[in-house]
Amino acid sequence: MIRLSVSSSGSRFRKPFAAHSDSCYLEVPSTKPCELMPTDRCRILIFTQNDWFFHLHFLPLGQALVDAGIDVVLTCLVNDHREQIENLGIRVQPMRSLNVRSLGVVNQLRTLAEVIGLMRRERPDIALLISPKPIVLGSLAAVLTKVPVTLSLMTGLGFLFMDNSLRTRILRKIVESELGFTHARIGRRILFQNTSDRDAMIAAGMIDEHKSPIVGGVGTNLDRFSPGARNNDLPVIVFGARMLRDKGVVELVEAARLLQERGVRCRVQLCGDPDPGNPSSLSKVELTAWHKAGLVEWLGHVDDIERILATADIACLPSYREGMPKFLLDAAAAGLPLVTTDVPGCKDVVENDVNGLLVPKCNSIALADAMAELIADPQRCEAMGQASRKRAELEFAHDAFVQRMFKTISDVASEAGLSACRTVDISTTDRLQP
Repeated sequence: MIRLSVSSSGSRFRKPFAAHSDSCYLEVPSTKPCELMPTDRCRILIFTQNDWFFHLHFLPLGQALVDAGIDVVLTCLVNDHREQIENLGIRVQPMRSLNVRSLGVVNQLRTLAEVIGLMRRERPDIALLISPKPIVLGSLAAVLTKVPVTLSLMTGLGFLFMDNSLRTRILRKIVESELGFTHARIGRRILFQNTSDRDAMIAAGMIDEHKSPIVGGVGTNLDRFSPGARNNDLPVIVFGARMLRDKGVVELVEAARLLQERGVRCRVQLCGDPDPGNPSSLSKVELTAWHKAGLVEWLGHVDDIERILATADIACLPSYREGMPKFLLDAAAAGLPLVTTDVPGCKDVVENDVNGLLVPKCNSIALADAMAELIADPQRCEAMGQASRKRAELEFAHDAFVQRMFKTISDVASEAGLSACRTVDISTTDRLQP
């Protein structure tokens, strides 16, 4: 049980900002207060990259916030999941200018202007920003519109820390300065899913260790993902993620080829689509060629991944770096032994030789060795799968993540002296959906 504060008092007037659609600058027209949207409860504005990402990872959190009586507004790129999100009582405000892959100055300013306009209209008590670009732009917009509380949830550091090109190093410095400016205030926190990402940003001087709590991964639905009957003619190894090079897809395909050369019989299934806007994305041509060559079975996007995990024998994610990979959390709940890389995020899910095996990243030989080791020992696989399920029950249930988020929200709102609050009760465990 977590107690979160919500109230009808405390309307705020802020200096309005006007965004010009045909230009890339912001105008501060006057100090005259703009017309306020009436509200009688706490309002949280969630800014993330797109609706499928929110639907996949943060739907339980959104539902719990609504159930607590909070007015929840989601802004992001909208594709296929708007109706499902709005059915929970979340108001969706489509983001039109956001391009998560673009680093162009014009696009950043247009997106910033759009976010400022939205915050000015909605007047949230709390801004919850998820993923790097929404964090950078949203935190600045929150400062300019005087949003009392800003929570920035890092779901992984990505190319900002994996790439060391001159362009990325310059970008890192810009982000470091921006985060220092926007988060050095009362009511600001940067939230992390694992300690490695937090420690890296502290070491880089980007954040204050006292304002960077660990909230863990988004968790998994223990009812939806559960062990099933595994009676495969050949061992099935399943991978689930976007088809990106930095997810380790190339290394996995090479490991599958090595297993074939060694005479180790198995099936390797790839679940997921390419991401054409991502520079690390593989092409459909490459994936189809591997499929036709019999190295792997590329299944594309899978709606019922729980069915595949329930009958597979091993889950594999040889990623280069993660926040807290949901695929591994779901696979653990499904009672699978996990083969993954010894990198931030992945190693937070797997205890080596207990519920899976850790291998070096970018090492297809070590990956093949680990998979062959488990294929040769079904009893060991069974024991590791049981350990995965037990750990999922103890640590990875998604209601635990929701409870940690509510505690963080409540603590930071109290610190900020958020007067628009009164206490309400929340119990999320019985209401969460996948």
